[in-house]
Amino acid sequence: CSSDLYVPRPRLADPSQFRYTATIMGLVTYAYGIKMYQVSGPEWVRFGAYNISAKLPDGAEERQIPLMVQRLLAERFHMKVHWETRERPVYALAVGRSGPRLKTSAADEETQLRFSFSGHMEFRAATLADLADSLTTCCFDLPVIDQTGIPGRFDLILDVPTEDLNYNRTLRPRDGAGPAGDLSGRGLATETSEPGSSVFAIIRGFGLELKPSRGPVKYLVIDSVDKVPIPN
Repeated sequence: CSSDLYVPRPRLADPSQFRYTATIMGLVTYAYGIKMYQVSGPEWVRFGAYNISAKLPDGAEERQIPLMVQRLLAERFHMKVHWETRERPVYALAVGRSGPRLKTSAADEETQLRFSFSGHMEFRAATLADLADSLTTCCFDLPVIDQTGIPGRFDLILDVPTEDLNYNRTLRPRDGAGPAGDLSGRGLATETSEPGSSVFAIIRGFGLELKPSRGPVKYLVIDSVDKVPIPN
């Protein structure tokens, strides 16, 4: 698993070809390197997949492809966007009263994030920012921001009940919901709120806590985009 679990990234089996099947949301998050909660636009961009198949220019590197997809969205879908920073509800990942209880990784380990749809999550050599990103994607409809100030890499194992995973529950507006067209977090839950309350207890087991808070969040706002792209 990675923090972009619900918007799978394309893999290049053939370095000369780019093939990707995704919604507009998937294309946008890939092209701009952002999370789903950072996209503000019409609700329909979450639905309906598009098949992208393109021959890459000779000598093109994989790191250049997102910029190419940005151009594709602008030219073929007439997409226009702008950036905004908004003060929004978030969860702050902080150190608990008793202090952290974390297993430090071996110095030579590489970061690995694994996820099963039963809710089993394994982090190897992961930073607490990695943990926050994954919680955002897997468990919450609000950003989780690492405010622990703890450096280093850790091995963590979480078993989250399936009913608390994003793909098994319906996002519903709560107090503090964003403006119409905002595809980011729909409100601010408290520790006793459902869904998600068990995740708070799991995080406390590491000597950490999740606190309802507010903070600046950078958004990509979709001003306009066509549902039907210019044909080949």
